[in-house]
Parts: sequence; C-alpha cells; structure tokens
Amino acid sequence: MVAVLGGVVGTAGASVAQPSGAPQPVTLETIAGTTETAVDVRFADGALHLRLNDGATRAVALSDVSVVRFGGVGAAPSGWTPSRLWLRSGQELPGRCHSGSLDAVVWEVPGMREPIEVAWRFVRGIRVDAGDDPLEPAFGERLAVPSADRDALFATGADGRVQRVSVRIHGVDGDKLVADFGGQRRTIPMDRVYGVVFADRAGAAPDRQARPRVVAELVGGGAVAGKLIGLGDVEVRVRLDEAIAIRVARPLVATLRVESDHVRLLSDLTPVVEQTPALDRAWPPLVNRGQDGGLIRLGGRTYATGLVLFPRTRLTYALEGEFALFEAVIGMADGAGAEANAVFRVWGDGQELFSSGEVTAAVPPRKLRIPIAGCARLVIEADFGRGLDIGDACVFAQPRLRNE
Repeated sequence: MVAVLGGVVGTAGASVAQPSGAPQPVTLETIAGTTETAVDVRFADGALHLRLNDGATRAVALSDVSVVRFGGVGAAPSGWTPSRLWLRSGQELPGRCHSGSLDAVVWEVPGMREPIEVAWRFVRGIRVDAGDDPLEPAFGERLAVPSADRDALFATGADGRVQRVSVRIHGVDGDKLVADFGGQRRTIPMDRVYGVVFADRAGAAPDRQARPRVVAELVGGGAVAGKLIGLGDVEVRVRLDEAIAIRVARPLVATLRVESDHVRLLSDLTPVVEQTPALDRAWPPLVNRGQDGGLIRLGGRTYATGLVLFPRTRLTYALEGEFALFEAVIGMADGAGAEANAVFRVWGDGQELFSSGEVTAAVPPRKLRIPIAGCARLVIEADFGRGLDIGDACVFAQPRLRNE
C-alpha cells in the first residue's frame, strides 16, 4: 500500500505551499558530532549521498547519522479540520476517514494524492474531527489503557455531551459505524461519533522493522516513523511497521531523525520504576505519548519519542557501560498549569550528573548532553518542586544513548 503526503503533482485536498528558487541547504549531523552542509541529499544503498557546495559528493552511512535538517521547507497544509488515527505501533496520523469497510479504514492525510488503507487490527483509536481541541479526559484515559476485551465508543448525545458505551466494533459501512450493542448489531452515524478506542483483543502491534529507522518530523507538527526507503528532491519515502509505504513531499519534512545501533532510545528500554505517591496516588510513566494519549508536546513542538514522568518518579536503566552520552530535551509539558514546579535529575552509578533546579511551565525546554562513558546504571528522575503540585508532567523528549 502506498500513500502520498504533500504537494506533488495531482494532489487532492488541502494545498501545500512549496519553496521556490535556488536549492535550499541541507544540514546533516553525525553521531560523532560532526556537521555537513550540502545543497542536496539522496538516499541509496543504505547511505545518504550529499552534494556539497563545491560540487563534490560524499556518502554517509545512514547508521552513522543522527539528524538531517532540511532548509526551505514549505507551509503546513491548510483547509483541514483533521481527525486523528492512532496505530498500535505508536504512530499517530492526522487526517480524516475517507471511507471504510468491515476490514479496514481508508485514511486520508492532508495534502496526500491517495489515501492509505489500514486494517482495523492495526488501529488503536480514532478521534473524529479533532482539530486542535484537547481530548475528552475519559477518551484520553481509555486510549492510554484500553480494555482487554471491550471496545469503547464515545458518541455525542442530543445534549452535546460525550457519552461512553462498551461495544464491539465491526467496522464502517458508508457513513455509519457498525457495532454490537448488548448483543444486537446496530449502526450509528459517523457525525455522532466522537471517537473509538479498540480493545486489546481486537488486534496487535506489528513487528518493528530493524534499525536504522527514521522519524520524519513534519512541518506543522506530527511525525512518520519507520524505515527510510527513498529520499530525493521531490519526496521522502518511509515504510511504516504496518508495511504501508508513505511518500511525503519533501517540503513537508522539517527533519529526519535516525535511530541506529549506535543510538538507543531510552523509551525502547525497560527500566526499574520507583515512585513516591502524591496523596496516595502514583501516575505511571508515559512512553512515547502525552497525557492525552497523543504525541508528546513540549515548547510548542510535538515529539514522537519520549518519556513523561510525574513526581516523584525514578527510572533506572542497566547500561553495562555500552554508551558514551545521554541526550534529551527536558521541560514541563505544554498545558501545564501555573502551579507546575518540579526538579529533573540524572544519575550515573549513584553519582548526580545533572540537576535542573526548579522547572515551571514558564521555563523553556532545555537540551541535555551528558557524558556517561563506562556508566553501568543510569537513573532519570522527576522530583517534587515547591508546592507538591501532583499534576506536573515532566518531559524527557527524544531521550537517547549514544556512542561517540
């Protein structure tokens, strides 16, 4: 299955503003810390092929790359009030339901030339006509922790309130959702559907593709993660874990972040969790999702990978001395209240390596780059600040371990 995102010839739906004129610079950063600036980049045979300012060319293995930043990106697609689709792989795709069946949903993403077909077994949830509105709390909670065996339908009643009903979803028939209500098959108009969260038994996440993988961060927010299969001056092609190949117009891609064997995401590892409850309640850490079940939002940006900790939480990772650097972007999640106040810390083998001091919603995000060579045990911590505000959502965005 192939879909196209962005302003390519024949695009239907929302328009995409594209840059014009001379080629825009491309900046490539390697895991060794070096930087290259090029006038163009291509992907072939497992490497990025750079055309430098002097006309020379250079190939860099994708596994040696940390990030690629594109200059001259276009404007985000306009004219849409997007819905949101969450896949069991952790992917979140803005768009709208183009059509569907009892087997799959056909999903249209702003600016794409053709929709993508996604089997229901890969879908974790759908929010209809979401726009930028925050999620209904009950929907976000169920999206974060689905039921084992009952799908959750959130529908808008005659009074405008969102109501939740436990059902078994069968799929879509035209403009109606098909579900079993108490043993009886019924339909409900899609314009009354707020959202759906599927039970765990309804499907399973696909196997993750081998590294190196990329996260294509899109203009205007959102990201596409998977295997890089093509990069040229017109488009970037990424194959999702669901075996769907998506072609993204290059002006819509702001950055490409690479996950390789030289770089390990902390969110891919399993830590030992220690928590000190606030008011007899502890909130579990969130992995690769924000408080509403969607992408992590920090400093006005969205992040596809990261950890959200609620004080006081300590995560301990066994590293066995394999890595030289720990990197992350830290701060209070967007939407934090005026009372938010917490302290971020990083420890290595029992020694404090970093302490942020008090962090509030007014403090901008901060990049960390901490040497950890030889470290066998790494701890990250979100501790109580002044006021013991229990709603603090402390973000470690893009937390990763690197070899120099």
